[in-house]
Amino acid sequence: MKAPLQIKVLGELAVVRDAQEIVLPASKKTRALLAYLALANRRQRRDHLCQLLWNVPDDPRASLRWSLTKLRRVLNEDGDEPCLRTDGSSVFLDTNKLDVDLLHVAHITAKNVSSLTTSDLKILAALFRGRFLEGLELPRCPVFEAWRTFQADALDRTRSLILQMLIERLRGEPDSGASVCPSAAVHGSDR
Repeated sequence: MKAPLQIKVLGELAVVRDAQEIVLPASKKTRALLAYLALANRRQRRDHLCQLLWNVPDDPRASLRWSLTKLRRVLNEDGDEPCLRTDGSSVFLDTNKLDVDLLHVAHITAKNVSSLTTSDLKILAALFRGRFLEGLELPRCPVFEAWRTFQADALDRTRSLILQMLIERLRGEPDSGASVCPSAAVHGSDR
């Protein structure tokens, strides 16, 4: 059985199949659509997606169709049941067929972070390659931008909880801290 398609949103958006990063469409709105669908985990009405990313006088439904065509090439492999499905009124990305990095950290709270093993904390810290959807800002799409900013802020807090717990646990082992998350020093001052 082959590994599921990976979608990474903890940093710049990336899609990985069989350990190879897939080239994503150049359109920021198409990449934003992919990220949104991967995290929504439920059927989305086309009208909602148009308002989210293409609320302009031109033909937003045509723009959505174009983006979906590009995403099918990225997500749906020949011979497999497609994970991106559409009909006349809605779009659905089946995340049961995907490995989305955010889902590994979404459950972490201040109450349960101490119950994780040090090894698990190191693995989770390494998932953060930067801020949520880094570089995918869309200031002319205020609804998407509000969603992205909210998620980024929440994930900054989650990342901070993980790193604080690791620092506490590794305080007596100064050499082990460097291997925890080399990007922590680089990205630690993002906020």
